[in-house]
Amino acid sequence: SAIQQAEKDYSKLTLTPEIKRDVEAFAIIFGRYIPMSELALRGFIHLALRDFQMQTHVDIRQFASLAPSEREKFTEFFENLIYEKISKVLQREDQKQQLRAAVREAGQASRRRHSP
Repeated sequence: SAIQQAEKDYSKLTLTPEIKRDVEAFAIIFGRYIPMSELALRGFIHLALRDFQMQTHVDIRQFASLAPSEREKFTEFFENLIYEKISKVLQREDQKQQLRAAVREAGQASRRRHSP
């Protein structure tokens, strides 16, 4: 399944400590809202990070050094990518609504962490 593949993919990753911390923080928040393992959530978040970097050509490690307006634009883009990835495996509409709330909360937490 896509969920098992996401778990497997994440377990093979090497991330910088900062990015790993952010991925874990997002997964914990998402886990409070939707019924999925934290490992699978980390895998989906990583897939969204990979797609983000490929589509925007922004190195996620340089994210904090971007201008605030750029950070906000890219944060919204990333939030949409995460929602797209995870919502594809959710079957019920109420779970998708919960995911939307989780993405909002994680985005707000990220903005607080990365604001100067």
